[in-house]
Amino acid sequence: MPKILIVEDDEGTREIYAHVFKKEGFEVIEAVDGTDGLDKAIKNIPDVVFSGIMMPGMNGFELLQRIRARAPGLPVVMITTRGSSEDRLRGLSLGASAYLVKAQFEPARLLETIRRFTGPSR
Repeated sequence: MPKILIVEDDEGTREIYAHVFKKEGFEVIEAVDGTDGLDKAIKNIPDVVFSGIMMPGMNGFELLQRIRARAPGLPVVMITTRGSSEDRLRGLSLGASAYLVKAQFEPARLLETIRRFTGPSR
């Protein structure tokens, strides 16, 4: 069963993502911010990291840079309210595997993106 690490500081949003992934049979690990996410990525070695950007302490861009330094091949999907082309380009240039905008959130699209990196969950 593929393991997804969700890094999101908003508890309600994190629970929504976790529900979508668990319903489809993924194992889910939750982290409350970038620092917690990096710690859990090192200890649990997920198949995919799914991270917000705007978080206190270590933000998603910083988390992405640290993951790339330790695990260059680990897929990292960024999801954010920041949909500008500059933010998208920044995320992709730092090594994001995919960049999604929360305003365009659809569970089917979310799962399609994750399955690009994990294959079918069932």
